[in-house]
Amino acid sequence: LLMAEGYWDAARKQLTRAAPRAGLPVLNLLGAAHAAACQGDRSGRDALLGQARAQDPDAEVAVDFTQALLEADAGQWQEARVT
Repeated sequence: LLMAEGYWDAARKQLTRAAPRAGLPVLNLLGAAHAAACQGDRSGRDALLGQARAQDPDAEVAVDFTQALLEADAGQWQEARVT
């Protein structure tokens, strides 16, 4: 709900805090990375994507797809293409 309403900071904090208790923590971390991207925090976005990747190596395609989308949204076309 916080994400849908555009409360990026609150959403990011809540998703990150809840990740260890979530059934699929990688989804929380991907949501938090999206919130960080919406705040313009590229380093925070990348750190959360790294956490998601470490949390669930089997979710590599989902993490890479999310990363490419967020990079493209940020105008990082070359990085998105490589990802």
